[in-house]
Amino acid sequence: MMFRTLSPLVMGLALSACSEPKAGDSQRPPRSADTGETDTGETAAGETGGDTGVTGGDTDSGPPPDDTATPPDDTGASDTGAPSTLAAAAALSGRTIGAAVEYWPLVGDPAYPAVLAEQFSGVVPANELKWNYVQTGPETWDFTQADTIIAFAEASGQRVKGHALLWYYIWPDWLDEDISAPEFRGLIATLISEVMTRYRGRVTEWDVVNEALAWDGSLAQSSYRDLLGEDFIADAYRAAAAADPDARLFYNDFGVETINAKSDGMYALVSDLLERGVPLHGVGLQTHLVAGEAPTVAELRANIARFTALGLAVHISEMDVQIKDLAGADADRLLAQALVYHRVVTACVQEPGCEEILFWGFTDAWSWIDTWYGEDDPLLFDESYAPKPAFHAVRAALLEEEMPGCADDRVQGGDFEGDLSDWSAGGASLTLTGDAAHSGAGAALVTDRTAAWQGPSQAVDARIAEALPYRGTAWVRLVDEGEEPTSLTLYYADDGGDHYIHLGTGDATADGWTRLQGTATLTVAGALRAASLYVEGPGVGVDFYVDEVSLIPDCSSL
Repeated sequence: MMFRTLSPLVMGLALSACSEPKAGDSQRPPRSADTGETDTGETAAGETGGDTGVTGGDTDSGPPPDDTATPPDDTGASDTGAPSTLAAAAALSGRTIGAAVEYWPLVGDPAYPAVLAEQFSGVVPANELKWNYVQTGPETWDFTQADTIIAFAEASGQRVKGHALLWYYIWPDWLDEDISAPEFRGLIATLISEVMTRYRGRVTEWDVVNEALAWDGSLAQSSYRDLLGEDFIADAYRAAAAADPDARLFYNDFGVETINAKSDGMYALVSDLLERGVPLHGVGLQTHLVAGEAPTVAELRANIARFTALGLAVHISEMDVQIKDLAGADADRLLAQALVYHRVVTACVQEPGCEEILFWGFTDAWSWIDTWYGEDDPLLFDESYAPKPAFHAVRAALLEEEMPGCADDRVQGGDFEGDLSDWSAGGASLTLTGDAAHSGAGAALVTDRTAAWQGPSQAVDARIAEALPYRGTAWVRLVDEGEEPTSLTLYYADDGGDHYIHLGTGDATADGWTRLQGTATLTVAGALRAASLYVEGPGVGVDFYVDEVSLIPDCSSL
């Protein structure tokens, strides 16, 4: 990877001595993910959409480990001369591509600032502008960590978004739980004024209010609402506009990526604020997702479009994609994750009002997901800062290109031009023949069949994974006259039992070749125990030819 040379200021900031983390800093408690409704059975039509996800990612990873990684030498730049960095690709589409930044790795892990400066055009301090970080006592303030991140971004030519002035979960240690409403209102006003005035002209966008809604779209119960009443949201935006009239002000929430009860509530909230003349410029759709439960491009676009129709900017504001519970081969688990990233970025690029894409971190070495949901790999770079399939998917989507990495066949020797070492026939005879071929010089011939399910079969469990659509294809032809039903079937076993997906069916004859084709996505309970692709269906004793069997990820299934 060719990194830009960092200025002495940037490197000085990044490699300065670390201070100790604040004692008693509040962090988000684990909450159940909104998994949305999905079809738990087998399907031949791909994944269903839903409100997916995971709740917001406002957490702190703590001090850096002693071990640091070295950035990779290359990002997989396009041979066509297209931009190899995310920042350059995003610039072509007129968008900002950014990441949440944590203080500790910025100052303690040399690879972290190098990749951050090279790949991203925007940053958002993950925690360092929140109330419990910046105000350490009733009369004391500490902007050390925020100043460091913002100075780094300025030296790197990156746009800065502030996050988050008011969030129900933040209640500083020094704040009396029995505080009166007038006192609390005064503290909130001081907080907004102090923070926004300090960074006026430097931080140009702010998440003023974060996660104020319940799952049903109503205003959530919180100490802020109890003390200040329901109008605390409007008051916060008015105070923010007074502190920095030039800043753009956003409302930010999770579980609002598609049209659902909560996003309907957000739509009603922001519509009401706009009708009342409250200064509001945009919304952030956090987009914490789980692969296999992610929305489609169409679902995302429909929701984005209704907010932009109000005159609001839309940000994908905190994206990450969990895969820890996906069953199957690691390579395809990562590809399933990449497909989610590609879909979301594609939706944003296709909607003019979606102007910024922010990831909640960028390397698996530093992710809040591990802390609250268990060890995972949810981001664009792995723990050694090597770009993952998700990185290449995001870059392709920014350039309005197809999802990369989807061309390899999961079936081996499906052209039947070599040998049959990867094939079996369940007790029937399977041979190579040159008597017939749909393509090439030969095909597989199945004879001596004692059961209708007997046909060419290949184990694929080591090469496929849950949540990734696959398109299966096979060509069949009878040896003798007649007409027989045939099926290309994907079998798999998991902790819930045996499952059979008929990818494609058709009547085979001796007069020509019949194509069997279809798409399916596996939904796995627990572990993937076995999987095989096979052709079945002609009656007992019926001989038939098979050619061109394939199973390829269907990354066009949006």
